[in-house]
Amino acid sequence: MNEFLFKWWDVAAFLLLAAIHTGAWLEQKYLGKLNRAGEGATARQSGAQMMTASSASGIAAVSILVPASMLIVQLSSKTTSFPLVAVWHVFRGALWFPGSLFLGLWVIFLAPLKSQSIDARASVEIGIPFGLQLIALFFGMVQLVLGLHQFLLAKGY
Repeated sequence: MNEFLFKWWDVAAFLLLAAIHTGAWLEQKYLGKLNRAGEGATARQSGAQMMTASSASGIAAVSILVPASMLIVQLSSKTTSFPLVAVWHVFRGALWFPGSLFLGLWVIFLAPLKSQSIDARASVEIGIPFGLQLIALFFGMVQLVLGLHQFLLAKGY
């Protein structure tokens, strides 16, 4: 069991954080705390712009980190001194980035559509994927940093 958790800690932590995040959004929805019917069109539009811009920032980060990850994996194939555990962490990080990218594109697609009738900042359909996008981006970056850390340890730094 310990070996399983050591190998898949990021997936387990993601599922835990995703459950907490989704539960918090659903609790707010069912308690009626997300109702903002009194806000006008300007508030709905600014909410959609805020969610879209924040999600686009995550997409920009992914667009930088994916090529960087692939470069590290490519460099490791040219040298024998590159530790395999570092490649494993970098590859795992690169697997988190497409998930973050998909969720970010989902938010960018839904926010303008939903903002015609509701405030995007109070929409469960937008809020849950937005949070999951950031959580997936976080775990991708953690794996990338762990890979670089393993590489530096192997080099004696």
